[in-house]
Amino acid sequence: MKSNRALKKYIIIILVLSGIECLGQQYIQTYFSAIAKEESTSPFTFDQAIGENRYIQVLSPYLKDTLLAVRSEAYHLVSRLGQSSMQTKTHKEVVKILLKGWRDKDTGINGQVANALFRFNKEDFDKTALEDIRELNHSIIPYNGKLFKLIGKLDIRDQLSVIKTHLQNQQTPLSRQDAWSAYVAMARMGDVLSEQTIMDKANKLGSNDDTIYELYPDLVYIGSRTTIDFLIKELYSEENNCSSPDAESERSINCAYRIMEMLAPVIKDYPVAVSASGDLVEKDYPKALATIRAWFNERNGNYTIVKR
Repeated sequence: MKSNRALKKYIIIILVLSGIECLGQQYIQTYFSAIAKEESTSPFTFDQAIGENRYIQVLSPYLKDTLLAVRSEAYHLVSRLGQSSMQTKTHKEVVKILLKGWRDKDTGINGQVANALFRFNKEDFDKTALEDIRELNHSIIPYNGKLFKLIGKLDIRDQLSVIKTHLQNQQTPLSRQDAWSAYVAMARMGDVLSEQTIMDKANKLGSNDDTIYELYPDLVYIGSRTTIDFLIKELYSEENNCSSPDAESERSINCAYRIMEMLAPVIKDYPVAVSASGDLVEKDYPKALATIRAWFNERNGNYTIVKR
């Protein structure tokens, strides 16, 4: 008698789950139909009752659709699924899917997946993914510079010589931006000459709006004692060479306020709290800067860099 009840309960659960999956699939079909017809649609929501693996299965055909808008949205949703997941297995599966998107015929999708891949951690890239990256690096592809930086982030040092070959290739030369990214990626992986190239430019230019937004993020990415020490030195500058965050204000501010934000995620036990979005919790920026300067003074160079 008990076994019959258990069987009936099991059958009911299966039927309910099957119904949820059918509704989920219908929802996805309706959603992408609207995308294909360029109709307005509400933002896509994932149903927790439907497993992540099932979502990947249902979304996969849309990654190969003939319509660019459909493929782009499918990659966007797969990326969202991976970033919101708590499962390492899902992270790894999504990373491999995104890497395939780097071979899509549309350069927009190439750039889209390149940016998305940077949001995943090193442990999300398994052996298959790393081999795919190595294979990609042997060709000139859209967003080569982003690939170089991904290689640097993952510390795939056997690709240093391949990146150098790209730099020296006269027949298909890299763009100036991609060449710079090559030096930055190699510097992160410990190439001394590349780091010197970067630091020569940093020392020459100093702190201003251009370097704050274009150069200094690369110094944070490299994350060596040399690059971080340089940024810490710039924390003590009193020159007002940066624009105010207030669009209506023409008053220049100290670039140190921007630098102290950049350093927060990469210095262990940073003395000022940071929100999930990366902003300083302390809204009194002069007070925060004074606290951070005092903290570095007390440590006299004894701090720990957190590679990201």
